[in-house]
Amino acid sequence: SIPKEVRVIDGLTREPMIDQLGGLDLIDGLTALGAFDQDRFADVVLTRDLGQPGGFVRVVSGGPSLPSLADGFLVDAQGEVERVLRLNQSDGGRRHAVVLGVQEPFLLEVLQPTTNSQPADFVIFGRAGLPMGDEHYPVPGLTGDMVLVPAPLATWAIPVLFTLASSVGPMPGGQVLLTSPAPWSLDLPAGLGYPAEFCLQAVVMATPTQPVIANALAVRVH
Repeated sequence: SIPKEVRVIDGLTREPMIDQLGGLDLIDGLTALGAFDQDRFADVVLTRDLGQPGGFVRVVSGGPSLPSLADGFLVDAQGEVERVLRLNQSDGGRRHAVVLGVQEPFLLEVLQPTTNSQPADFVIFGRAGLPMGDEHYPVPGLTGDMVLVPAPLATWAIPVLFTLASSVGPMPGGQVLLTSPAPWSLDLPAGLGYPAEFCLQAVVMATPTQPVIANALAVRVH
């Protein structure tokens, strides 16, 4: 018989993600089983008679997510990843994502890296919309890749790319905020007044002389 159950497995972690989808209407001849086409996204498997596979399409998740690259490369003295970019006290969890309602309080923070004995300078870069799961961008002078292109490296793409905050002074192409070093916060008690989806990633000083790519967050306001 044709399956009546929908099981969704995250294409990145292979962990169940049905809780990320919320309500999902079950349709005869449709069952979601996981990643099948090697693109690291979960896939929906379409079934024919007797439940035999008949092709697949990509799952459209109920929530935003970023790949494991969004962990960044900032580590503490024990070698554990240190996620210093937070939204409403969340580092985004395994999906590196935070979902908010319109006008829900919005508190963005950059925590002080434990490896830096001095207040840490930082820059927060952003892009409108979310990157695809396989996007990665090297940045001159930094170890590892980012999930977005820093706006100063592609000023022609502003305002799709943007610099949200900088404690190191003005940036090429401009910035929304000039700030003090970490620990730092942007508190908007009334939140954002409109739906939006964007990605943020920080570069912070892990030591007084070493800049490091920190974690990224996918943000959806709806």
